[in-house]
Amino acid sequence: MRALDTAFMARVRETTCGLAGIGFLALVVIGASPAALLCFAVGVGLGLLVWRCAEVFGTRLCSPDLGRRDIAPLIGLYLGKYAVAAVSVWLLCRLGWMEPVSLSLGFGLPGLTVLLKAFGWLLLPAEAEPAARYSRFPALAACALGKGWLSR
Repeated sequence: MRALDTAFMARVRETTCGLAGIGFLALVVIGASPAALLCFAVGVGLGLLVWRCAEVFGTRLCSPDLGRRDIAPLIGLYLGKYAVAAVSVWLLCRLGWMEPVSLSLGFGLPGLTVLLKAFGWLLLPAEAEPAARYSRFPALAACALGKGWLSR
């Protein structure tokens, strides 16, 4: 098996955190409720947890020295992420703070980041360095958000 590109995985995590910050600020600007802000943050956290677990699975399963005793911790990690997600959603529902749309937006953010990065790789020529293009997106989003907020 080919080794997993951990640098790509790290860039996805970093970009997701940047986009989550912009999204959180956008929710604050539009006057979202504290429950919506909390659910967005929990959704981003759960999405990043699933992404990190996928990274651990990819690096461990692609390693040449994978043995039988390495499988049990992976199964525990696999079941543990779902337990954390279930407890988080249960607590939000129990406390009456559940906002499903905000939770879904936050949870889908890592997938959106991967999609944007994949399109970036497809649209750029092979010799281009995409990092400069990706670093412009948060600045453009912040400017657009600021323009919309100032025009109110």
